[in-house]
Amino acid sequence: TQRSWIILQKLFKELTGQTFTQYLKDFRLELAADQLAGSNRKIIEIAENTGFANHSYFTRSFIAKYGVSPSDYRKLGNTVIERA
Repeated sequence: TQRSWIILQKLFKELTGQTFTQYLKDFRLELAADQLAGSNRKIIEIAENTGFANHSYFTRSFIAKYGVSPSDYRKLGNTVIERA
C-alpha cells in the first residue's frame, strides 16, 4: 500500500541518510565509475547499462559526484576523489 511505501522510504532515509532514489543513483554512478576505469566500452554503453537512459543526465550526475566528466575520469583512472 501507499502508506507502507511511505514508511519504508522514511525508515530507509533514517538508516542511510539518503532517499532511496539518491542511494540508487549513487550506486549506479559507482558501477559506472568502475566500468569506466576498467574497460574500453563506450561511455554511452556504460551509461545505459547502469540505468541511465539519458546521456546528458548521466554526464551531469557523474560530474556532480566526481567533479570530472566520465571521459576525464577514464583518462585519470582511479585518481579522482569522490565529492562528499
